[in-house]
Amino acid sequence: HERLERRKLPTKIWAFDHNFDMAQTYVKPMLDSPGFTLAVAAVAFHDYRGEPEEMSLLHYQYPDLPVLITERARHNLAAMLRMIACFRHWAIGHISWTTLCDERGGPHQYAGGHDQAARAWDELRSGSILTVPSGEPARYVKTLVYHYYAHFTRFVQRGARRIARNVPPLEHVTHVAWHNPAG
Repeated sequence: HERLERRKLPTKIWAFDHNFDMAQTYVKPMLDSPGFTLAVAAVAFHDYRGEPEEMSLLHYQYPDLPVLITERARHNLAAMLRMIACFRHWAIGHISWTTLCDERGGPHQYAGGHDQAARAWDELRSGSILTVPSGEPARYVKTLVYHYYAHFTRFVQRGARRIARNVPPLEHVTHVAWHNPAG
């Protein structure tokens, strides 16, 4: 932290970048260390293990430290409801694991491919936000994920604050609310 300040580098550090289930056993002790929060701009989470409620607990312990999701593909309605749950638990942002893929969900970082590679391509149900069809490198297709994200990006402005809600989700309906800077 001191080296960054001496060199006048405007670096923002997002600490952790792992699963919810380790928030209290790994992140909290780090944040409790003297001076550690001075170097941290946010705490980043993946959504593969644990529950989003861990972000709320961390938010109540460190209310001035933002939390966000930095890795998770959302490819169906159930996954989008999970994203709403993340926002309900104070996530200030969500970064998709995949933005642009080929028609089989690639390229793949793991040897042997990815679970989507074996499926027939469905331009609407790709895990990515945009898909490039085979043989058409100048064309892209907006997937369902693109349209799911549009529900948020059309209405939630940069700098919006998630506001408290006191109405619990209904059985098949969930919600989250923000206050935009412009009102």
